[in-house]
Amino acid sequence: MKNQYFGDTRDLFKYGLALRILEGVPSLRSFTFVPMLTPDDGSGDGGRVNHGKAKAGHRNTALVQYLEECIRDNRRNIREIGPFFRERGITVHIHGPGFSHRERAGYFETIPASWLRDSLVFLDPDVGLGVARPTEKHLLFPEVEALAGRLGGASVLMIFQFFPRVERQAYLDERIRDLREIALEGIAAIADTQVAFFFLGREPGVVEGIRELLAGYREEYPHLIVTP
Repeated sequence: MKNQYFGDTRDLFKYGLALRILEGVPSLRSFTFVPMLTPDDGSGDGGRVNHGKAKAGHRNTALVQYLEECIRDNRRNIREIGPFFRERGITVHIHGPGFSHRERAGYFETIPASWLRDSLVFLDPDVGLGVARPTEKHLLFPEVEALAGRLGGASVLMIFQFFPRVERQAYLDERIRDLREIALEGIAAIADTQVAFFFLGREPGVVEGIRELLAGYREEYPHLIVTP
């Protein structure tokens, strides 16, 4: 994640979906945001701020208004999402250090254990899961496995993923097969035409509840893919 992306159209999908899950799964008592924050790069990425063209999340008018205020007031900073969730009664933890490829092991190890209990733990790399030649823009499968092993109670991992230039369903199926090798009880995914979110949890009932919420979310935004 980069601060320059904050508030763009994908954030409506991202934060709207996280909020829906936190409000719909009572056993998830906090939101732990692991942004994997990398420096802004001066590119035009993050420039899609016409929220009326968002793929999903645009029905959440409160979130639309909040993100538009952040953009208007030059508050494009990932920490600005904290107040929006807290105003809705959700405990929020935002992992603070910047992220780099060289220091990646220490970055994940310093997430407090208390933040990984009964929490929706959102991992937000610039690109997503890395397979070949990973950089600071990628999350690695061993890192997912290590964090999964530290989860406590009803906690669920939520992972951001950009689609490469391949067929969407085939890519989702392949990544789900890879993630199933991590010893958790359940997995679910939702995607639009550009990005996907994977959910991994230990408690079958919690994962099933998330699947039901994802199905309901798709009814609001019928072009989304929900799997399995």
